[in-house]
Amino acid sequence: MKSFSGIALVVGLLLPIGRGKEISEPISLDADVDWYGNDGTWSAVNVFIGSQLKTISLFPSTIDRSTWVLAGSACDNSPVVECFKKRGGLYWTSESTTWNSQGQQPSSRDPSVQATYGSDTIYVDYIPVNESPVVISDDTDTWIGLLGLGVSRSGHDIDTHINPSLMEIAYVNDSFVPSSSYGYTAGAHYRLKGTPASLTIGGVDRARFHENNATFHLTRSAVPVVSLNTIAISSGTEGAESTGIIDQFVPSSPGESALYTLDSSTSYLWLPKDAFDAFGQVFNLTYNDTLGVYTYGNDTSHRERLLAMNISITFSISDLPDSSHSVNITLPFQAFDHSLTYPYTNTPVPYLPVKRATTNQEQRIGRVFFQEAYLTVDYERWQFSVCQAKFGANLVSTNDTDIVRIDSYLNNKISHTLIDDRKRSNATKMGIGIGAAIGGILVIGVAVYIYIRKRRVASCEQGEKLADTGSNSDSGAPAPAPAELHGNSEHGPEMASDTSHVIFELPAFGPAELDAGPVYFAEGNENKRSSRYSDTLSSIPASLSSKVTESSDEDDPAALTGHDGPPKYTPQK
Repeated sequence: MKSFSGIALVVGLLLPIGRGKEISEPISLDADVDWYGNDGTWSAVNVFIGSQLKTISLFPSTIDRSTWVLAGSACDNSPVVECFKKRGGLYWTSESTTWNSQGQQPSSRDPSVQATYGSDTIYVDYIPVNESPVVISDDTDTWIGLLGLGVSRSGHDIDTHINPSLMEIAYVNDSFVPSSSYGYTAGAHYRLKGTPASLTIGGVDRARFHENNATFHLTRSAVPVVSLNTIAISSGTEGAESTGIIDQFVPSSPGESALYTLDSSTSYLWLPKDAFDAFGQVFNLTYNDTLGVYTYGNDTSHRERLLAMNISITFSISDLPDSSHSVNITLPFQAFDHSLTYPYTNTPVPYLPVKRATTNQEQRIGRVFFQEAYLTVDYERWQFSVCQAKFGANLVSTNDTDIVRIDSYLNNKISHTLIDDRKRSNATKMGIGIGAAIGGILVIGVAVYIYIRKRRVASCEQGEKLADTGSNSDSGAPAPAPAELHGNSEHGPEMASDTSHVIFELPAFGPAELDAGPVYFAEGNENKRSSRYSDTLSSIPASLSSKVTESSDEDDPAALTGHDGPPKYTPQK
């Protein structure tokens, strides 16, 4: 058992050691200058993949653990001009010497499609994340790849996911980023002159959101889920003092779940049937059976009239349906103004990215919502927040940012960095520093004193044993070092056997053994040391999954779907 002095020494030294270590900073990924998507106009972030540092543009995914990229064959026989560019770049495994294949298997997003699983090095802001899990797909349903921001959902996942993901690396390696956390907003093509996405790992960008005090909790399977309580739709003239309510409805029927997964891997807002129908009736939209979405029909002027009405759509969300605190996120109608292209249609079709959910588990709030919302996820504290996105006038022209680090929960518990240094006076800081220094010196002094005292006691005891051995001999010479008896039963005469000599034997109290010291074993293992600890094999994702191994499907809609993404929709031919 470890002594108290040893534990005190370790704890006492943790603070100065932590202060001496270089503190990592959050990483902000660059957003691509182009806009992507075959179901809308969306902003993507850039990473480098493989030994050739291939540039790939990806949509951040709040639920996927792996990074999804498109195979080099994804544009074979495609009618799309510049398909390679419009799909954010393609990836060839043969060009990367760091690629490790784990074989093909049904895609976790769509079991009807085969995908190639493996790992490769992903460079985030030129920082390598080695052996990161990568999934390669070539189907058109995944038009742009995905950058996974999720973590392992249960202990069972650890057996199959042998490579730590991006956010799992962030959890165990604080030299990469300060903590396993991120802040994300999808950007908005209709804001300013086109506002790009913002993704910060290990922190947030305070220039991109309006703060609030509401806290949400991740499910036990590490998924951000909210209760969508109401959807209110209002309209008014630009600059008017008041607006009129067109409609307000509850997006769930009695007895049905009000919980929605925040899933940025899908573009759509997935509503149950009644809410889906109400949404279309409010705007007098036409449902397209072939595409499964609302369009403006044959009245081309209907779209312009709606865009000119200054319509606002407000989502009221909370942690649980009966939570006392709620957050309102307001989207302009322009956030729903997108178009479908190939392979859905040969010519662009304006539509609203809203779809019908057939089960409670399909209820999701997709990328269309994150155009006006900022999501902060902290896996170490198992919580997240949702704030209204901010669009400052200097955001695009000067790349205005305000990056704030989210410190590690463990480091905070040890070093008490939750205390705001800015609120301390200089005298308080000096007192804390002097107290910590004196405390550390005292702890070290006590530990050294105890150690020396134990050594002295052990030395005295050993000397007494040697003195006792020497007192039993009639010789004045120093007693020889203890030795084992010979293994045979016959012994040569110690002195001459004539009568002129008298034989004196040692007292018959048996042979004396060596002191059972803590270092060596006898019997042929003279150089073998005893070990206090046994070797253990640690798993990096296990440190995160320790909180989620008892995942409950009741409070986690995403876990019940059987795949990471939303239900796949394939247009009818």
